[in-house]
Amino acid sequence: MLSLALPILLLTTSGAAAQPFGCSDVIGTVFDDRNGNGYQDAGEQGLPGVRLATVRGWLVTTDAHGRFHVVCANEEAGRIGSAFIMKLDARTLPTGYRLTTENPRAVRLTAAKTAKLNFGASIGR
Repeated sequence: MLSLALPILLLTTSGAAAQPFGCSDVIGTVFDDRNGNGYQDAGEQGLPGVRLATVRGWLVTTDAHGRFHVVCANEEAGRIGSAFIMKLDARTLPTGYRLTTENPRAVRLTAAKTAKLNFGASIGR
């Protein structure tokens, strides 16, 4: 009988090195809130080139579809979770647009979960 011995690889990490596996990402969209209800409804397109900031000073700019993504937003929060706050720079909205959602906005982050944070804006509201 042939016996095969397979090596077992055991990886250990410190708390700091394990943090990326517990990171929480924040995703969102800055959108043209045509009906002014604060929610992105069907047909309400994203607004490109809008700048957002976090309380840590990170700056994020929306892509061509109005989307943004903050990777590992809770890097110092550890396993207990944390509040995450973003503020939209209203000066970077297209001319004539005003916010229809609160600004700044906050969301609770939980380790290894993705949170969503959207901002709405419309013309003349």
